Amino acid sequence: MLELYRNIRRYRIFAELSQAELARRTGYTDRSSIAKIERGDVDLPQSKILAFAKALNVSPGELMGDVERIENPSLGISTDEKKIIELYRKLNTEGQQKAQAYLEDLAGLRKYTEPSIKEGFA
Repeated sequence: MLELYRNIRRYRIFAELSQAELARRTGYTDRSSIAKIERGDVDLPQSKILAFAKALNVSPGELMGDVERIENPSLGISTDEKKIIELYRKLNTEGQQKAQAYLEDLAGLRKYTEPSIKEGFA
């Protein structure tokens, strides 16, 4: 269950949402509720897991730790991610290899990654 709370934080940061904004989108009154949830201090009922999934544009399974994002693009993939995939698919094999190498280089630089995101999406 702790993975759920870590994933909420990871996806919130990935979506560039503040705790206050996530609180608003999920029906909480202030950011302190989100901080407690992200620490694992609060048990979430299923209805709230669904609300978090919707607010973070991911499936409930993803929040719980299932990795469905790329295998099923209809589940919680952002517009920017779709564009990257579309561009990648236009490349020939050599271009795809270069794109992957470039992304791996970027992902390896702390300047371009958040430690919590890097752990969750590696």
